[in-house]
Amino acid sequence: MANKSTTIYDQYIMDSNELELVNAFFSKDSLLSSLCVLCKINKNNPDPISQTIITILNCPIHIQLTLIGLQPFQGRDITFPYNMMTSHQRDCIKDMVVSTPSKWNTYEHAMVFKRSGSPILLKPIDVLIELCSMILSSKIYEDKRLRVAICNIILQRIQANIPLDKTLQTQLNEHVFSVKKPI
Repeated sequence: MANKSTTIYDQYIMDSNELELVNAFFSKDSLLSSLCVLCKINKNNPDPISQTIITILNCPIHIQLTLIGLQPFQGRDITFPYNMMTSHQRDCIKDMVVSTPSKWNTYEHAMVFKRSGSPILLKPIDVLIELCSMILSSKIYEDKRLRVAICNIILQRIQANIPLDKTLQTQLNEHVFSVKKPI
């Protein structure tokens, strides 16, 4: 079971397989690589990074398996392809399907996990910190000021779609930009 320091969601009631699967994709250790994959596969969207993050922040985690991969967010057609998963992520999916067969609804094109607890939502501060870390550590643009500007633009696009309270903005600014004023 993941300890509190590695989770990026509030403590929800989950069975051990569900917890292991959620952590395989969305713990602090795996979130950055998951964000990279989800943004990359959402490339047909005119603004793939902002829209992917908006989806992640708005939609609860919903475990749905299709022929090509995991659709982790309820009501959204963002699929994490099996071929882009780590072996640990694929093993977690396999273990969950094998050990909890009665908790799955099977349809023609998908298997959906029947969750009995409250919806699992990722913490916005952790998702946004990982997003900014991903952008600021990128080597595509050599000038750090340009990476900061890109990060700011994407955060503004996200904030135009999702209301973020001032406390969260302050925490994000302190962590990413080392300042104490809202973006």
